[in-house]
Amino acid sequence: MRMLGAKVVLTPRARKGTRMYMKAVELAKEHGWFLARQFETAANADIHETTPAREIIGDFAGDRLDYVVTGHATGGTVTGLARVLHRERPETRRSMRPSPFRSNVTSSRTVASRNSSRDIRPSPFASLNSTDMAA
Repeated sequence: MRMLGAKVVLTPRARKGTRMYMKAVELAKEHGWFLARQFETAANADIHETTPAREIIGDFAGDRLDYVVTGHATGGTVTGLARVLHRERPETRRSMRPSPFRSNVTSSRTVASRNSSRDIRPSPFASLNSTDMAA
């Protein structure tokens, strides 16, 4: 990214994704920058439902699609893809790769009920306060 002219801001490794996210919020507020808030918005999963999920369905039209293995980040890809597969290819098994140890993305302690992918979940970072933001 630096080679393309970006300024890279490193955050403490011990805080993992939490600190990275909070730094992004801080910089967006400070500079008036747009913050996508992809962890909090249902539009994240919606766009993955209409783009990569449609591409996968199209690529396997008429062919077997036994498994789809995804990674995770904000959860939008796996959620959007799962919606489409559930409707159109229910025989396809879905799997999410193991998360990094104690990943903030998968350790939010928010339990999702089945068939509720359209629900908007609270951000895993919503409970953080300024003391949590300290490096």
